[in-house]
Amino acid sequence: MKIRLQTIFLSLIAAFGLSSCFDINQVVNVKKDGSGTIEETMLVAIPPELAALGGDQDPIADLLKQGKHKERAKEMGEGVEFVSAEPFAGKEGAKGLKTIFKFADINKLKLSGDGGMSSLNPDPNAQATKKLDEQLIRFKFDKASTKLTIMMPPMEGVEGMGDQEIDPAQFAMASQIMKGMRIRVGVKPEGKITETNATYSDAESVTLMDLEMKNLVTDLDTFKAFGALSEEKDRSKVAAKLKEFGVKAETKEEIEIEFK
Repeated sequence: MKIRLQTIFLSLIAAFGLSSCFDINQVVNVKKDGSGTIEETMLVAIPPELAALGGDQDPIADLLKQGKHKERAKEMGEGVEFVSAEPFAGKEGAKGLKTIFKFADINKLKLSGDGGMSSLNPDPNAQATKKLDEQLIRFKFDKASTKLTIMMPPMEGVEGMGDQEIDPAQFAMASQIMKGMRIRVGVKPEGKITETNATYSDAESVTLMDLEMKNLVTDLDTFKAFGALSEEKDRSKVAAKLKEFGVKAETKEEIEIEFK
C-alpha cells in the first residue's frame, strides 16, 4: 500500500490547523455471507501547549456539522449505507467520533486506504476528487470457501513529495501535531482466520496499515526520506524501508484470507 504523505500532511493541517493530535482506526468487519460493516473510530486530543496557541475548536463537531457521511457511503461502492455517527468522550479530555457504515456485498466495496483521512475536508462546499477504482482497495469474496481476496492499489503513479518544498519552521510547528498522529486500517472476518498470506495478521484480523508518525517527524530529513517512498515502484524495496521506519503497511498486490 502506498501512503499518500502529501494528502495526509495537507489534510491534517487544513482540517485541524494547529489544534490536535489524533488517532483513526478503520475496521472492515466481514460476515460469512459477504456482508458486513465498516467501523471508523476517531479520537482527537488537544495538548495543552497547542491549546495555548488557540486550539480550542471542536473538529468532531465540525465533521458532524458537515454531514458528508451519506456522500462517503456512495463513494465506498454500490449498496454501502451510512448507519450512524456518534460522538463520545475519550480519556483525558479527548473527543471521539464513531462512524458506522454497512454493506450488503463486499465485492462492491471500495476503500481509499487512508482510514477515512481523505474525508477530513474543512470546506463543506468543496468538491472531492473522485479516484479511479484502480486507485482503491477492492475485494473479491467466495462464499463457498469463505475466502476473501483483497486487491491493493498499484504502486505506480502515486504523487509523492519529491517536488514539494517544506519550510523548516512550518514543519517544526506541524510536527508537534503529527507526532501524535496514528492511522490504522484493518480487516476482521467473522470467526477465525485459518490461512492468510498477509504480512501482518493474527487469528482474528489482518492489518493493512498501522502508521504512527512519532518516529517519522523527529527531523525534516527523516520525514522527506519517508515521503520519497511514494516514488518507489518496487514493492519489496518499499516493504523493507517501511519496516526500517517502524510502519506496518501491506505491500503485496493481493492478500488472501480464509476464515471459518
